[in-house]
Amino acid sequence: MNLEIIKLKQDVQTRWNSTFYMFERLLKVKAPLSATLSLIDSPPPNLNSTEWQILEDCVALLQPVEKISTVLSGESYPTQSIIIPLVRGLQSAIIKKRPSTEPGNHLQRSLLEIIDKRLGVYESNRTAAKATILDPRFKKNAFGTISTAENAVKYVLEELVQYQPVQGQTSERAIASTSEVSISNKADDSDIWEDFDRKISETVMHQTPISSASIVLRQYLDLPYLDRKQNPIHFWKQRENVYPTLCRMAYKYLCIPATSVPSERLFSKAGLLTNQRRNRLMPKKVDQILFLNSFCSEKRTY
Repeated sequence: MNLEIIKLKQDVQTRWNSTFYMFERLLKVKAPLSATLSLIDSPPPNLNSTEWQILEDCVALLQPVEKISTVLSGESYPTQSIIIPLVRGLQSAIIKKRPSTEPGNHLQRSLLEIIDKRLGVYESNRTAAKATILDPRFKKNAFGTISTAENAVKYVLEELVQYQPVQGQTSERAIASTSEVSISNKADDSDIWEDFDRKISETVMHQTPISSASIVLRQYLDLPYLDRKQNPIHFWKQRENVYPTLCRMAYKYLCIPATSVPSERLFSKAGLLTNQRRNRLMPKKVDQILFLNSFCSEKRTY
């Protein structure tokens, strides 16, 4: 048949997506597998046409799950902020599928129920909601309802208030500014700006942390959306001087990994690095080797 020689894959209970990969590989080798089984003596039973159709339905339904699990397992880009939009996209992708078998329809219903039960709560999760709002690619548009989006904005505002300068610090800056204006006016021997400068000083002095935080957050939310393929960390890096308090919050939440996969990879590498034949490595050396290996073993996009 002049086909690429590939092996079948086995389902492994402890590995994510292994069932999907097994089904996908079976479909890929369907023709050569069926031909081979027809030529050998006492072959194991082959799948019938209905069973092959069930496999096709399963692969079509599980493919979106495999895609988002792969994306959420990444470690070279922010993943916490993409949980909510990916869950919404996963639900939409599965709903659009049209299985042709009853087991396929049952799998579709089961997947939607499980996703809603286990992942639907993320829109109400404060950490995930804050990360999504602070990602300039998504902001409020990633949420399923207006109420959950507004709640997420409220969560960000409540914490942002804590980053704002206290009243005393604001007043000191306002007084210093007023003094500078007064000195400048005296030097110019002119009082035509006196009323205006006084109003500005009073406005600054009476500005509360809540009002300051609200203004900053509103300005950010009104900015144009960042392209989905762009790096949100670069966005905040370029605006550290414009939104210093909001930037601190963004760094805090965008750096949280969505899954435990990155840490599990690190432990796996540590297990391969330190064994009975290399048990004299000092902990400091192990840390250094693992750190360097994390940059050498994979392509960094950011």
